[in-house]
Amino acid sequence: MRKNNMNKILMSSLLALALGFVSCDNQDDATGDSVFEVTEGVVASVTTDFDNSATITLNEYDEEEFPFTITLNKPSSIATRFRIVQIGGDAVLGEDYEILNLSDESIEFLDIPARETTVSGKIKILSDIYVEDTKTLSIQIGNQSLANATMQYEVVNFAIEDYDSSEMIFELNYGKEFYYQGEMTTTCDFEYDMDYLVFDSNFDDTGIYDGATGACPTESLSVSVDPSHPNYLPDGTYYIFYSVWDDGGLSGLYHDVFTIPTSVEFYRPGLLNPLNFDQESAYIPDSTYGSGAEDYVLTIEINSGVISVLDSNNSVLGSARFAVNHDKIKAAFANARAKSLKK
Repeated sequence: MRKNNMNKILMSSLLALALGFVSCDNQDDATGDSVFEVTEGVVASVTTDFDNSATITLNEYDEEEFPFTITLNKPSSIATRFRIVQIGGDAVLGEDYEILNLSDESIEFLDIPARETTVSGKIKILSDIYVEDTKTLSIQIGNQSLANATMQYEVVNFAIEDYDSSEMIFELNYGKEFYYQGEMTTTCDFEYDMDYLVFDSNFDDTGIYDGATGACPTESLSVSVDPSHPNYLPDGTYYIFYSVWDDGGLSGLYHDVFTIPTSVEFYRPGLLNPLNFDQESAYIPDSTYGSGAEDYVLTIEINSGVISVLDSNNSVLGSARFAVNHDKIKAAFANARAKSLKK
């Protein structure tokens, strides 16, 4: 019985001692180190380096930047975080606009560090290759509420007009590195030459010969919906085909066979964000294809003046063959060679 009472007394003493430690830990020691005091009366405001009194109307072509600064009326003892967020419009982050100078690779935050008073950012409008209607964008700079400050946030509104271009440019690259006799070489070193022509839906030659110049590793051609342009094409379906003008003797040499795909970069003139298209595997030649070999690269669709780029399955995916009049294709490339188009 006495042993049980002693155990109870011992347990009670230990519990009281533990509670005493907790109570001491929760007391302010008045040294200024145990409690972090938040600076009171901090007010954040936004200033812009542009007129924000009305909706800003601009063309995507210019890729303009719109700087702004968030300022605290006095330094805060802790960092202050601000959201920069889209609150309206159909513009898409990363495609139509971006926010520059964000903190720590964040997608929507700017930070003012402790004991500092300003941070700056930029709204940048981006151009793209798509033909589209005017897009709208509303960006809120700052928060409606902050834990350690009050905020006078700002809303910026944009109307982003589409760049009006009648032309689409295609850069077609067929360069390939490969080993031959133990050394790294390229198709250009072999004077391998691939040409590209544009055909209509009947596989008739359109007479666009920009992509048949002998350039290596990249040929370039353009199409336009402007009737005054030399490469004008009316509404319809068109195809770009390649042809091996000269394989440089590669097909007759002993070597490890490799493919020679065409990678395409296409864009509207003046815009800084081209798109890429890789030739579908069903149509890619390999190094045993001799001079004169030809096949499909991509499809161009023009509808009401809008130029679209598609694959053989009329989408950016898939790899389905379609019926091709190869006799017309070969005749067109032969005609191009007969006209001595090489420069």
